[in-house]
Amino acid sequence: MSAFVFDTHLSYADYLQAKAFVGDLSEATRDAGRAVSMNVARQTREIIASQETLAREHIEVQHELMQQIEDLQREQIEVQEKATREITRALSDGFEMLSYGLSEISWGISDLKATFHWGFSEMIAQIGHMKDTLSDLLTIAKTPVQTAAYNHFEIARDAFRQGLYKEALDELAKAVEGDHTSPGYKIEWRFHQLRGVIRLGFADCDMTLVDLAAAEESFLAAARYARKDYAEDAGRAFLSAGWAAYCQGKMVDAVKHTTESLKAHPGLGEAYFQCSKIVMAMGHPEKALPLLGKAIDCDPFFALKAAGDGDFKKQEGNLRAFLEFLCKEKFKQVSARVIRFLEPVTWKEFPEDFRRLKSRAEQFLAEGISWPLLDIIHLGVEFGSDGAKRNLREEIARHKTFQDIASRVSKLLAKISSHPKKRLFSGRKPELQGFLETGGSRKRGDIESFWEKCEQDTKRAELWERRKVLDRPAGFLRKAQYREEAGPPSSRKILYSLSLDLVLLDGPTTTIEFVRVPEGQFLMGEKVQSHKVTITKPFMLGRYPVTQIQWEAVMGINPSRFKGDGDLPVGRVPWDGAQNFIRRLNAMAGENAYRLPTEAEWEYACRAGTTTKYSFGGDPANLGTYAWYGANASGVTHIVGQKLPNAWGLYDMHGNVWEWCNDWYGEYSSSSANDPEGPSEGSYRVLRGGGFYSDGSYCRSADRYYFYPDGSLYSSGFRVVRVLPAR
Repeated sequence: MSAFVFDTHLSYADYLQAKAFVGDLSEATRDAGRAVSMNVARQTREIIASQETLAREHIEVQHELMQQIEDLQREQIEVQEKATREITRALSDGFEMLSYGLSEISWGISDLKATFHWGFSEMIAQIGHMKDTLSDLLTIAKTPVQTAAYNHFEIARDAFRQGLYKEALDELAKAVEGDHTSPGYKIEWRFHQLRGVIRLGFADCDMTLVDLAAAEESFLAAARYARKDYAEDAGRAFLSAGWAAYCQGKMVDAVKHTTESLKAHPGLGEAYFQCSKIVMAMGHPEKALPLLGKAIDCDPFFALKAAGDGDFKKQEGNLRAFLEFLCKEKFKQVSARVIRFLEPVTWKEFPEDFRRLKSRAEQFLAEGISWPLLDIIHLGVEFGSDGAKRNLREEIARHKTFQDIASRVSKLLAKISSHPKKRLFSGRKPELQGFLETGGSRKRGDIESFWEKCEQDTKRAELWERRKVLDRPAGFLRKAQYREEAGPPSSRKILYSLSLDLVLLDGPTTTIEFVRVPEGQFLMGEKVQSHKVTITKPFMLGRYPVTQIQWEAVMGINPSRFKGDGDLPVGRVPWDGAQNFIRRLNAMAGENAYRLPTEAEWEYACRAGTTTKYSFGGDPANLGTYAWYGANASGVTHIVGQKLPNAWGLYDMHGNVWEWCNDWYGEYSSSSANDPEGPSEGSYRVLRGGGFYSDGSYCRSADRYYFYPDGSLYSSGFRVVRVLPAR
């Protein structure tokens, strides 16, 4: 169905309760309703996308509308009958129903997912810092009043999740206004944002609590308080206020609030769309359509959303003409890049399966002017960038690299399968076999990296097949002589020292990669707390946080909240648990080779020679390239190594999981470095690096956090140090 249109006889309250709306968002509060539908004029839809492109985007075109209408007409509830009549009028000849899943569309529309329908409470989870845990909030509380207010907010959030919306409002009032035991704290934007969501209403909400004017006021308060420190959340709050004003018919205010949303969060495509919709409702298509163009530049799916929206349907002819113009403009842009892609290229050097790209590009140049908008944009993504030709050559190199390494992997598999100690390598066989089946789709660098890991297995296999045995001891003027003997080495330490990783002799093999960190000096901390620290000895630090498969190999269980892939970082680990892991690891090695990093070692390794806020510089706008954190992690941990490393090759030093250090938390007190910083005892242990839900400021190289050593967070993990032997 279309989004709400103010000046129809279907009221906002009826809209919220309409069967079509609730049906679209069935069990939404429990499972983030995904199925959405809308009716679109067939002629307009054909300008926007072909059937093939829609299918690729998981959008289904339904032609059998009468059955849907009859199903709706069987409903007897008065409000649903009103909704049925509204929809039936829209589904006249020439219209089609488009159905799609919000979670399945491949374009980058996370902002759209949060605000496309004000209809499901899962929307609250899409507003980044509304999900910050109570423990996170309490760490930023500066006064007892704030602490009490955050506790009321946590109770309100819990009531909201259970559908107890009146109780949630009561607790929010205590947070903002105070109660008989504590004064209020009015300037926390999260309180006002949640108030606004309840007052705005959604599917299956308590309609007695809906108050659009109060919702608008709450969202504006949230935006004002969030603007300085949480610009994206402020942008969404202004957007929400604009929607509340629109639903009241306050079009001028709606435009004003939505424009403020764009100032606070310029990349919010939904704000361009909403502003365009409101201006279109005011009867100014010449001003509205350029705004729609900007929304489409953010995400092409907005073209379909406009085609199904009631305010745009009032100007169907203008919308169609604008989309046709946009098709021509996009064709000009893409065709210029496709021409650059084709020239000059000696295509005979490419394999046949790559040469088909040439015919596709030539077909576009010949007939693309008549293609639908999304088809043109799709092809532009495929061919249009200046680096497309370079990417094609890289693709061929990747293909050849895979063929070469696949043959080596096959030989390694054969060696392992026939090895007398094949149980040692059994854990690697599924991964090796999986590489042969699916490795052709990996990036070239990942393919080469995979083989580097495989070479460790080759060394182990060779080591098990022969060992050096002392044949003649050294004497005066005589070197010792050795001979090679078949069979396994006599001690696990020989094997262990060779590969510098964890080896489980009686089960699967799990490796921990290490990076050598040199000795040196650096300025630890920030501002008044900064002080010079000397790292007196080099050490080896894990390239990644300890993963779930590595933890399970040692501990036999997996405490993590987020599971599903062995390469996810292990989470929900207390400091004491990390120490247990290290004790078992040292027992396997037969030496005390492993420990947690000191706080100084951790910051030194994280900075990798930099003096800026982050290892990559001082601009937090670049953090998403290096870290999974609150703004991009979607509330879960992610497989290690997916973001860029720092200059020393260490991954995930910012974000993903907080990492335990060996130190007690306290004031800095020493300029030494390979010994624990701070006090010799205390109540808390140090955590560093930020987590998947953290604000970017908590991911700084110098930021410090702390927690009880026997306690854990969803995002508490660690990485290990391997002590280098004395020279």
